Amino acid sequence: MKDLFWIGIQESEIENTYNLFEGSITIFGSNSNNNFAFEKKYNKRYDYNQDSELWNEFVNSTVKYILKKYPNAQFLLYYPMDISYYNQELKSRIIGLNDVIYLDILDNKIKCKNWFGNEVPTICSEVYFGKTLIEKILEKKCFEQAMVVQGEYSCGGSNTWILNEKNKKNIINRIDSQLTYSISPYYENSMSLNIHVIVYANEIIILPASIQIININNDSFEYQGADFILYQTLPSSVKKKVYDFANLIGHRLCKSGYRGICGIDFLETNGEVYFLELNPRFQSSSFIINMAYNKINTNFSLQHLHLDSFINNNCSYKIPKTKINYSFYKMIYNSNRHNSLKNLSHQAKKSNQVIYIDDKLSWDSDLENNTYLFKLIFTKNICSISPYKKLQIHPNLLYESPKFNSKNLMNHLLELKIMLLSHGVFISSKVINYLEKNGGINCQEFDAIDISILDKYFISVPYEVNLSFLSPFNIRQVNGKLYLYYNYSKLIQIKIRGIDLLSKKETDDGFTYSEIAYLGNDRLRISHRVGCYFKDKGCGCGFCDLVDDKRKLSINTIKTVINAYDENKSINHYLIGGGSQSLEDDFSTISEISKYLKNRKGKPIYLMSLPPMNTTILEDLKNAGITEVAFNIEIYNRIIARKYMPGKGKIPLKTYFNALKNAVKLWGKNGKVRTIFIVGLEPVESLLKGIEEVCKIGVSPILSLFKPVENTPLSHLMPPSDTEILDIVLATEKICEKYNLSMGPECHYCEDNTLKLTR
Repeated sequence: MKDLFWIGIQESEIENTYNLFEGSITIFGSNSNNNFAFEKKYNKRYDYNQDSELWNEFVNSTVKYILKKYPNAQFLLYYPMDISYYNQELKSRIIGLNDVIYLDILDNKIKCKNWFGNEVPTICSEVYFGKTLIEKILEKKCFEQAMVVQGEYSCGGSNTWILNEKNKKNIINRIDSQLTYSISPYYENSMSLNIHVIVYANEIIILPASIQIININNDSFEYQGADFILYQTLPSSVKKKVYDFANLIGHRLCKSGYRGICGIDFLETNGEVYFLELNPRFQSSSFIINMAYNKINTNFSLQHLHLDSFINNNCSYKIPKTKINYSFYKMIYNSNRHNSLKNLSHQAKKSNQVIYIDDKLSWDSDLENNTYLFKLIFTKNICSISPYKKLQIHPNLLYESPKFNSKNLMNHLLELKIMLLSHGVFISSKVINYLEKNGGINCQEFDAIDISILDKYFISVPYEVNLSFLSPFNIRQVNGKLYLYYNYSKLIQIKIRGIDLLSKKETDDGFTYSEIAYLGNDRLRISHRVGCYFKDKGCGCGFCDLVDDKRKLSINTIKTVINAYDENKSINHYLIGGGSQSLEDDFSTISEISKYLKNRKGKPIYLMSLPPMNTTILEDLKNAGITEVAFNIEIYNRIIARKYMPGKGKIPLKTYFNALKNAVKLWGKNGKVRTIFIVGLEPVESLLKGIEEVCKIGVSPILSLFKPVENTPLSHLMPPSDTEILDIVLATEKICEKYNLSMGPECHYCEDNTLKLTR
């Protein structure tokens, strides 16, 4: 189609449209190659979800300029409802446009919901004039459940607010007494789903759906992206309902004369799907579908399909059955997070792990709060569904404002540690080169580096894993010293533990020393076997990256490796652990290792293993030299445990508690008996219940944060938010105090990868 121009929000909306457009008029763009960018004229990025007369004037005047060069120009609109603001000259040249009166009905959230309410399930809501709604809110003494207030017209979440007891005065101030609003219950554990349909006269094209990423900012719902990959993991029953409802709505639109692209939003909660609203326009996620189609070399885009539906009764293109394996996150400006956002932009631009699009953002321009900054596109999911059915967003995209800075850091070390464990750290190639020349980088275990602060606080920080390249934390080298930064702000000097020079050495029977021993901050961990019994049986834990390994490890080989560390004076104690043994194991290998260490070294020995089925083994272990034990429950909710740990999860809690109770009888209630719980894999209620149950019998809980590991079944999950993690830690500390216990581990050096920080 010759001389076709796009009128939209971002120039990037028409990437991957196969040269369909001669140019574009957009709010954000390069202002080059026939793009006319509103922001470049005024050197300002506006909040585009707010109406702007200046933008409408810009469009009208720019069209006049374009027509001088392209007298036959035609225009396609991203948002056709804006047509009423345009002059007659432009209106006469717009193509792919439905009846304006009909568009207004579909775009009206209240009218549209009423129209489809008899055909598809909808959330129960009440409609009031603003004045009456204000009176209703003031009459209500207490809101037991949060509510959603939405105006007749809303885009990107604007004019849609959450209402609760704390913010009702704020919401009342936003309500226009002369306008109409709906009010409905807010479902916290729910997801917003979006699907594109293309309506032809004789055919409805239904495209892959996505989970919408919606944040609440200043009590407003804010659209920030979409995850097509995570949507694919939803139960088939949910996906079928979305498809069937979209098909039904599409045919209803068809019968009423609507043509072209339309977005439909649904709400999923507890497996049920409810219709929310229609968007009779292109979507913020449309460009992602175009990107996916372009990757497989189709010859069309959604813009092509939209125009095709106005010309042909049936689709003239062959639609591929392809998955949309992308997710994206749109960064919105907040002046309080200027440095965080700028740092994220800087790091994303340099990375080959993310596609970065900013429509030629200039940080020197005037940036209005809530304006669009840039988009990050990933080939992996960036959200997950928590065990309590809440949508979790990757922590490196949320950027919660920390309480600490360089001046008050010592009062907030626990918060710092939580954030480091969750967000990881970015290290530039320059610093990596420096480290490689000065002891190397020890990231042998947990894909993490070991940092220390003041030679007193130790943290094992994820590195080069789980989008840590987008972390707000980075390490810099200044005059031979290493410093931890939060974005552009220096926090404190740190040290990084170097490589264990013995780790790559090999035994005579072909094992590397690192397969048998791991040198920590002040202890040596000895593996009593390689691999894991459950991995060997095909039922390993979903969060573990151990591989099948059926090689037999002899006691003499283990002793050889132990002997090699004789001269290392940093070793204060030993840990016997590693992959799980079978439930029927008699612990003889562990006992023999312990006896050898006891007789040769005389230092404390810590055992971390499955609980013995025969608890009489515990006394043998104590006699063999074991001075402390941990039998790790990990997930207290056994339904979830069996799901995420198909082998280990079948071990009854009774087996753990029998072993732990008997261990307390032998080693006492002094922190020598412990168990690990993983934070982030089960609802907080069951986690805290498990913690209290072990504390009751004198067992110290250890909190280990779930960290997704690449190429594992649970790599798609996300940890809880920083705030949620801190709340869990503080709640655990209170439970421990109640039973006169402390959180484990006892050794502060060994806290490095746990949610504990000893002051």
